[in-house]
Amino acid sequence: MGDQVEVSNDPSNFKFLNTSNVPVIVTLLRVGSVYVADPSLEEESCMTSRLTVAVDGKGRVCGVRKSGKSGMHPTDVLDMLNAAKSIAMRLIKRVDAIVDAHDDMKM
Repeated sequence: MGDQVEVSNDPSNFKFLNTSNVPVIVTLLRVGSVYVADPSLEEESCMTSRLTVAVDGKGRVCGVRKSGKSGMHPTDVLDMLNAAKSIAMRLIKRVDAIVDAHDDMKM
């Protein structure tokens, strides 16, 4: 079935969960002709359309949601997908480096 999770009240008693298959979510807005990644609420108020993309650790897109008032040209969608994949992979590498550094300190 999978690993069992044990709960402890001791804050120093923990282990990392395997997150290798957990996707990272990146939101891109189009404001006019400019793309904004992971926008603030103020930036969202100016959007014409939004694309939310889930990307796994292998760089595969595993979910996409388009929202907003206007349509999107297919070229814009492809550009935004590529940008989201690039951003997600950088985020995943950073998280992996932090987890690896922490694991090295425990040994």
